Amino acid sequence: MPEWELALRGGYTYQQSQMPDSGFTPGSPSADVNIISSGLGLMCKADGSFFGLAKCGELGFGPFKPQGIGLDLSYQASLYEQRTVAGNTGLRAQVNGLYQTTVHTGGISIRVIY
Repeated sequence: MPEWELALRGGYTYQQSQMPDSGFTPGSPSADVNIISSGLGLMCKADGSFFGLAKCGELGFGPFKPQGIGLDLSYQASLYEQRTVAGNTGLRAQVNGLYQTTVHTGGISIRVIY
């Protein structure tokens, strides 16, 4: 498929918690976290066929004919380390205990190049 460009993306981040036990609130995850991300980018050039449906350069109208149309997919997993909170002095209730959190995030975007 010479009319298509493919891009694979990936990343990793480690972030330490910045919230002490005394101010911890379970409404916002706060622990050391490992973040793993991945992505896939597909770009159909003007001469390419958009999944066999139409030519990528013919999908516009009038003077707005794109030179390329792209589709990007992304996924991110935030893997928080277990955190044991002790000595919390919350205003309404103490929230001492063991916390385990995992957050999954995904995204889809469409790019049009004129």
